[in-house]
Amino acid sequence: MNPMINVDGLITPMADATIPVMDRGFLYGDSVYEVFRTYKGVPVFMDDHFERLENSAALISMTISQSREELIQECMRFSGPTRVCRCSWTITLSDLRTRLP
Repeated sequence: MNPMINVDGLITPMADATIPVMDRGFLYGDSVYEVFRTYKGVPVFMDDHFERLENSAALISMTISQSREELIQECMRFSGPTRVCRCSWTITLSDLRTRLP
């Protein structure tokens, strides 16, 4: 199976995915992430994972621009067509408001 990536709503094969080179998450690690798994196509412990993601963002004073519901919808949109029985998701959020000039 070819790994797929969702960057800002654009789903592409991993080999074709790109991020802005001036993204602070890319340049300085100003980002938070959470990894979770699916079982039979359903993400498990999603609330716990999103609690940790939100807490991590708060610890570095990062504002998450999407609501939890919007992020969950995007995850489900991403996995919807495939419904892989078991996979890992990594959600990485970068503070785009602080991009360098």
